[in-house]
Amino acid sequence: MTVLKGGASGLTGTCAGAVAFDQNTAGVPGTAEQNDFFGRSTVLVDTDQNGRAELYVRPPGENVFDGAVCAPSARSRPTPDSA
Repeated sequence: MTVLKGGASGLTGTCAGAVAFDQNTAGVPGTAEQNDFFGRSTVLVDTDQNGRAELYVRPPGENVFDGAVCAPSARSRPTPDSA
């Protein structure tokens, strides 16, 4: 799964600021397995009510709840925060 930088008006800049995550990324629980489909199920929601949405990702084919990621809506590079 790749996260592109954007704002209220849509994507900003080029793919140079893109960040990629998968189940083998440090901070993401679990291990990538066939048919996990990491990145297929995503939602943006402002859980901390700071006016910027956080990104949550879950592999719908995962056999347990491993793989959930929260990419906080920081103004800098997003990092996985195991959930």
